[in-house]
Amino acid sequence: MTTTTNHQKYFFVNRSDFDNRIDPLYYGSDISMFTKVNHPVKKLQDVVSFMKSGIGAGKQDQSSKEEGILQVRPTNLDEFGILKFDRNIYVPKDENFEIIQYDDLIFNNTNSQELVGKTSILKDNIELTFSNHITILRVKKDIVVPDYLWCILNFYQKHKIFYSICTNWNNQSGIGNELLKSLKIPVPSISIQNQIVDIYNSAYSQKLQKEAEAKSLLESIDTYILDQLSITIPEHKSDIQDRMFFVNFSDINTSRFDPFNYDVKTTQIRESISNSILPKIELKKLIIQSVAGDWGLEPDDIVTEGYEQRLVIRATEFHNEGNLLLENSRVKYRKLKTEKLQKIDVQPFDILIEKSGGSIDQPVGRVSFITEELFNQYPLAYSNFIHKIRVDNTIIDPEYLFFYLKLMHNIKLTESMQSQTNGIRNLIMSNFFNQLIILPSYEMQREIAMTVNYIHSNINQLILDAHSILDQAKKEIESIILS
Repeated sequence: MTTTTNHQKYFFVNRSDFDNRIDPLYYGSDISMFTKVNHPVKKLQDVVSFMKSGIGAGKQDQSSKEEGILQVRPTNLDEFGILKFDRNIYVPKDENFEIIQYDDLIFNNTNSQELVGKTSILKDNIELTFSNHITILRVKKDIVVPDYLWCILNFYQKHKIFYSICTNWNNQSGIGNELLKSLKIPVPSISIQNQIVDIYNSAYSQKLQKEAEAKSLLESIDTYILDQLSITIPEHKSDIQDRMFFVNFSDINTSRFDPFNYDVKTTQIRESISNSILPKIELKKLIIQSVAGDWGLEPDDIVTEGYEQRLVIRATEFHNEGNLLLENSRVKYRKLKTEKLQKIDVQPFDILIEKSGGSIDQPVGRVSFITEELFNQYPLAYSNFIHKIRVDNTIIDPEYLFFYLKLMHNIKLTESMQSQTNGIRNLIMSNFFNQLIILPSYEMQREIAMTVNYIHSNINQLILDAHSILDQAKKEIESIILS
């Protein structure tokens, strides 16, 4: 029984229900809803034949890819417990490394509320080992269907059960194997387990189909804008002969001697923009305000007079497939001087430019757009790695310009406007402001912006549908388990 009074939660536990644990988090978790069911309940140690954690975390070393072995880490598990291999770590082969087998469960044992207990399952015949933050579980298939156990463990993770039952004393991190062995799980008949797996797999397939449709629509945006503006993107050629080029000395910008400003593809894109039959104008001639950002002070700093608290937008909040993503726990509120805020002066229809940061696979120069909705919802500012511009909206529609600049980043033209020092990419602002903007009629600008917004609304609906399909399947599965 639980009761909430004055924001304090207290509850009673029957003595017969004690399970060698006396900490309240364990008994306050939702684990009992899965273990007090009409199905048999077994400890994990009784349904697995193998359980082992990794022996060390590898360091990123792409040079060892050929002679090394791919090491699975918590970051290789996505939000649905599916393995992803976008940022890989290869470690030298070692006879002490255990190799993950087909149908093995990959359990994240790290102590983090968002990550602990997230579980994947290997469904590919690839050679993988695993770090010390991963525990491998190999099931007894005559008792448990691997995919069923994968579903159960991810349900536990969704309900934050693993975070509640973690042993945190003396900085002990996460779910150790001894605790994991004693974990209780419902074990219905094999036929019911297969029914649950079929429900989940069917829903997941539908989810993937919706996401594929969303991805196709997203890719259509660039094609649509390019066609509207009569811009032709050159075909990518990798042969050395096709990548060699010559530049007249008179055409060299004395501040740029790197090849990226003059390579074949960049030159062809610029020529295609210049050859468009539509009017063109340099970006700098559209700007009426250009201001760098400020990182401010920590909210807990003593200084309060003359300061105001704001949500400070960073490059982290720039969403590659859309606009700003501010609805998460990672946003940062900081204190900024009132006089600085007056200078920054964030307003609807301002465009923010990522001027520093980036990574190997993420060129700097992304853009975001301050919508009226965001402006009314949050007290906004932006960091010192971000630059803001405001344009003359009697000449150009700001939202059209946002989509245009986003397109330039997607087709890699913005990549030619950056330098790199000490691993940090920096946007060369003079090059960025000197770029040509194709300027169709205002009516055409609005039509392009509205069409792109319409496509984005369809994308968002497909993504919502994808999540809804999976959520409904999970509810159906939980109903079967808890019946």
